[in-house]
Amino acid sequence: MISKRSIYGPERGSVMTSAVLLALFLSVSHYATGQPPAGTVMVTIANGTTGGPGEAEGVTLFRLASGMQPIASLGKVSGSFALENIELEGAGPYLLQVTSSGVNYNQPVTFGPGNESKASFTVFDVTQDPSVLTVRSGRFLLRRELDGLRVEKLYVVANESKPRKTFYDPQGTFRFHVPPDVVDMASVFVSSTTGMPVPQSISPLPDSSGYVTQTAFKPGTTDVTITYAVDYESGGYEIREQAYYALSQMLVLVTPADIEVEGEGWENLTPDPQSRFIVLRQSNIDAGSPIGMTLSGGSEHAADRIASEQTGPAAHGQITQLPDPSRYQKWIVVVLMGAALAYGLLAALISDRRRLKERLGGAQNVNQNGGIDHE
Repeated sequence: MISKRSIYGPERGSVMTSAVLLALFLSVSHYATGQPPAGTVMVTIANGTTGGPGEAEGVTLFRLASGMQPIASLGKVSGSFALENIELEGAGPYLLQVTSSGVNYNQPVTFGPGNESKASFTVFDVTQDPSVLTVRSGRFLLRRELDGLRVEKLYVVANESKPRKTFYDPQGTFRFHVPPDVVDMASVFVSSTTGMPVPQSISPLPDSSGYVTQTAFKPGTTDVTITYAVDYESGGYEIREQAYYALSQMLVLVTPADIEVEGEGWENLTPDPQSRFIVLRQSNIDAGSPIGMTLSGGSEHAADRIASEQTGPAAHGQITQLPDPSRYQKWIVVVLMGAALAYGLLAALISDRRRLKERLGGAQNVNQNGGIDHE
């Protein structure tokens, strides 16, 4: 019988054995030295304005597990390309950022088998024409908390540009008012239909009449939320400001409902005297029109009054969303009550914007147009 050894010969067998031993050695050395595995991200960029391939002046992959650390980057790219030899440590999370025409587009990245991942981006040409934006509606929530009054303003902003373009102006894009007597300075977040709230940096306007963000408004709808607190120790507060934008409707909710509200031009939509908060509305507000009301009295904490009045199964609350003429706002929830209005259900409000900051973790490095500042 002829053996396999005699067929391949002694030299062939030695070579194969050495190759196997070398592979095993390299594999063991890789884990013994703790060298992280290498990953690859296949990226495709499309231009949503032209319908052709998209371009970017920079691409960066961030590790988010401990802060926001850039771990891989490329310069000018277009169409399809790959980020290779990425040092992966742990399961992430990772965030891929594409910067096109000064605007940042972000997408979470997960590495699968073989440490590979795919990401697709749609970028848009940029316009500085403010006429492409429409502020569809505004909603204010005024909530007493002991000796303070917490104010939350929500604006629904639509970019209906044709062809579709991102509105972005480095000098500022969205203006808003914050009174000079704030005790808890404003925090500003933006969120879109598909994204989580992203904190924004703000700057005072040159005439000191308000503030401005540098938010990049991509095609579609974006929510802008401004939150701050003012002193209510005297048991009252007067709101006086002007509308920066024309609004088809402004809705104001005041809680607790035993606060007295005085103001001209407001329609009272409060469902019934037992409602947990007051509902006021103005329609067809022109840009530059005054917005004002005076608040006085009321229980020291809205939640205390709600808790003391709720009994039975309703005390646990059924969570629903506050209706909006254009779309539902995902971050304001109300406790369902019996009374219904023509445009939806209103109920006792449970809201605390500080939960958003907890969810964002280290997002203090996220910059004004929805990206992440390099450190």
